[in-house]
Amino acid sequence: MNRINLSDEEWLRILANLKKLTGIHVGQLGTCRQFISACLWILRSGSQWRVLPPTHGKWNSVFKRFSRWCANGVWEKLFGHFSEASDLQDVSMDGSVVRSHASAAGGKQLCR
Repeated sequence: MNRINLSDEEWLRILANLKKLTGIHVGQLGTCRQFISACLWILRSGSQWRVLPPTHGKWNSVFKRFSRWCANGVWEKLFGHFSEASDLQDVSMDGSVVRSHASAAGGKQLCR
């Protein structure tokens, strides 16, 4: 599975849900797909908005649209829908890497 770009199947699933949301104007499909890809790139890379590659559009325009979608609750609605139908293929939890604070061992002398 490609984690860099949206597949056509992923995009169609997102688009179908975006069209159901009230108050959201999808506009040109190619531009909207580019916007979603830009947001995913930022989230996956952890980079600043100003570092967004030009192939994803102008960073300030992407940031403003992202902020509007946040204010309108679009992301929460999308995440809510997709979390109900998640396949959990990329989720794993291994207790050997979970770190706890030293006081979690029960030693009172460590907590002062």
